[in-house]
Amino acid sequence: MPILLRAGQNIIEVEAPNLVIYRLRGVLDGDDLRAMRGAQRQWMADKDHILGLVDVSEMEGATADARKESMRPDGGTSHRALAYFGSRFSVRVAVELLLRALRLLRATPYPMRFCEDEASARAWLEEQRPELLRRVRESASGGATLLRTLSDAEEAEARQGAAAIDQR
Repeated sequence: MPILLRAGQNIIEVEAPNLVIYRLRGVLDGDDLRAMRGAQRQWMADKDHILGLVDVSEMEGATADARKESMRPDGGTSHRALAYFGSRFSVRVAVELLLRALRLLRATPYPMRFCEDEASARAWLEEQRPELLRRVRESASGGATLLRTLSDAEEAEARQGAAAIDQR
């Protein structure tokens, strides 16, 4: 599998035609995340959609700088799906809180899920491909994609989740 980037202990791998694999290890810091995002932007510049597989089985946590960076838009296509897998319970809870905050605070229109293992994460990503391709065709033809509006309770829950992550 071609390695696109090594940033600290973290590795980004790619599989044709549009799968990017993040292998996160140790404590993720902001500089490593910015380097990974820069490499990702270059790789996906010519892609109309991507599938992201995120291995957090060896991740121990993230610095406050990395958590802030993860909340910033990363550019590239909005036609994507992300599947996370692996980890200890505490890391999984932190990742799930981050996913919920990302969905709500950034009104992330793409699907994200935490799966039990790499095989189930890959299977779930493949299930997402038809919808992604439909959205690509729709946007190419000038169709509009509706994003749902958050209720006050959902927004409050996302903000609490983000605050809990920042306190770690």
